[in-house]
Amino acid sequence: MLGKLMKHEWLSTWKVPTALCIYLGILTILGCTSFVSPLWQSDNMVVQVIAGFSIFIYILSLIGICIAIFAYFVVRFYRNMYTDEGYLMHTLPVKSWEHILTKGLTFFYLVLNQCARRIFFHIQHHFFGGPFRIGH
Repeated sequence: MLGKLMKHEWLSTWKVPTALCIYLGILTILGCTSFVSPLWQSDNMVVQVIAGFSIFIYILSLIGICIAIFAYFVVRFYRNMYTDEGYLMHTLPVKSWEHILTKGLTFFYLVLNQCARRIFFHIQHHFFGGPFRIGH
């Protein structure tokens, strides 16, 4: 029964974190392609301020997406366990620790997946000079 709970929990929670990560991936690709252009190499103060501001916005987006995913799981846990949906959830023939384990494992998997992607991109950037400068 734990496997069925995991399947249904995964099917109901994968959409929002995946959409946020796709948005972040698109933002990263746009940022990398724009910062590779020779426009940012100028000594113009306005260009440097815009570059610094865009990096600041990107870092705020990273933090905001992490907070949004965490808040999504907290709200989902509350709605699943303590509202009308929770009433139906507690009528299933499983123990209460299996409900909590299912939600915890799903959250842990998505957080671990997000951390692994970030580590991969940091290693790629460190060793290869960024995603668009490999082999140059």
